[in-house]
Amino acid sequence: MHSTITLTGTLDQPQLLPWIQGHAAKLGVRIQITKSTRSDVRFDACGATEMVQALALGCSLGPHGVWIEDVKLSPVEPTSEVPEN
Repeated sequence: MHSTITLTGTLDQPQLLPWIQGHAAKLGVRIQITKSTRSDVRFDACGATEMVQALALGCSLGPHGVWIEDVKLSPVEPTSEVPEN
């Protein structure tokens, strides 16, 4: 599964990104952080469907000192290219 996970809330703690990376590694999910602000973190996640969903659920709890208001899990549709003739 390839998805984009978006977190919103009070996210201005320095431990948030390493926390997400550590949990993703434990679940065998590859991630790439694409946006990180004090109120919005977005990253692409690739791995087994259940593990990506578990990561999104885990992110809803967040580390100490971070207030997660919303987690959005958006599947990324595979792109299909039409060969040119």
